[in-house]
Amino acid sequence: GTSGITIDGLTFASDFVSLIDSTGQHASYVYGVHGKSTNNFTFKNITTRNLDYAIAFVDGSTPSTNLVIDRLISQNDAMPIYLNYVQGGQLTNMDLNARTDATKLEHDIYLSKRNTDLLFDNIRLGGSVGYALQIYNSSDATYAGKRLTFRHLRFDNPNQAIVVQGYEDVKFEDVIGSASGNILAASGFVKINGVTNLSFDGFEVAGTSPAFYINSASTNVTLSNGKYHQSSLIGNASSITGYTATNVISDSNPFVMPPFVMPTPIVPPSLTDVPTIPQATVIPTTTPTSIVTTSTPTPTVIPTVPPLTNLTNYGITVIAIDTRRGNQRLLACSITASSSTYSGIASYSRYSSTPISVNLTAPVKCQGRSFSSWATGVTTRIITATDSTANNGEQVYTAYYR
Repeated sequence: GTSGITIDGLTFASDFVSLIDSTGQHASYVYGVHGKSTNNFTFKNITTRNLDYAIAFVDGSTPSTNLVIDRLISQNDAMPIYLNYVQGGQLTNMDLNARTDATKLEHDIYLSKRNTDLLFDNIRLGGSVGYALQIYNSSDATYAGKRLTFRHLRFDNPNQAIVVQGYEDVKFEDVIGSASGNILAASGFVKINGVTNLSFDGFEVAGTSPAFYINSASTNVTLSNGKYHQSSLIGNASSITGYTATNVISDSNPFVMPPFVMPTPIVPPSLTDVPTIPQATVIPTTTPTSIVTTSTPTPTVIPTVPPLTNLTNYGITVIAIDTRRGNQRLLACSITASSSTYSGIASYSRYSSTPISVNLTAPVKCQGRSFSSWATGVTTRIITATDSTANNGEQVYTAYYR
């Protein structure tokens, strides 16, 4: 396998915009990236368009390890992400828009067999003919897929949202979206097949009913801190051994999709900005009776350029959100954010290889609403501004830590 490759700022595209073969599958047969048994592959700031598979890592004699994908925009690809036998990786900040004109059930993200220890964070999933997120594992217990974590997922009305089959230890945190159910309406927003230890903590879902459907016997399914706009929460719950639902409510209000924020690409420090070290002064010796003396300049220390692999270890993104009555919509207001290296107004993002401290200042007024204080929440990874206008503690501004 290949090791230690970084691809940054490229576009992979084909000219086959609407070509479909006799089986109903996208027929460009063009892949953006295809690999197996690789180590330490990194993709940053990538755009893909009109491809069959945009990024695919397939089953090899050994697993692919330490896969990193950050800031991927997929446009009209049949299958933006396909992973098989990948162990260890982070896939973050992706806007996936799979094509919808085929009939074969292809997906925004397809996690096939033997994937373990993967983190997915801040991803929008739109389009797709099949499930936007398909997680499927074979019955091979020796190489069972396990330990997947999904955070901050936004499903923008695909046909179906999620199917989880045969995996162990799968966690979802902060999942919001709707699904039309045009292909498999009875499957629900989330279809569950033979899963062990599955949890959803923090969710708001709408569209096809029920919200969760148990298609085959599963063990330890936990739902918490969520709301559903469908007519029922769960179907066929008797097929679960160990099912709990805590602080989950029905919401009859219209579902409102929150904005999706893609962080600004990082511009690495330029090596041309490194200061020049002054040269030592030469003492003239041509005239013995006139010795010129000068002070020796202090050498300038060349700053160390942080490695690119660590630039996103710490970060913060600030957006203005109104969460009154459970609805989320972007407010037309300004945020003032400042740190030792930045000050500015409006949507603010910053990333660093070391922990950062950012001071946030609320405007005096925002669409007629006043603010009284800011409060920090380290464990919850948020900073909020308190709205004092209505005297009910409405959260209006939220800063999400990475």
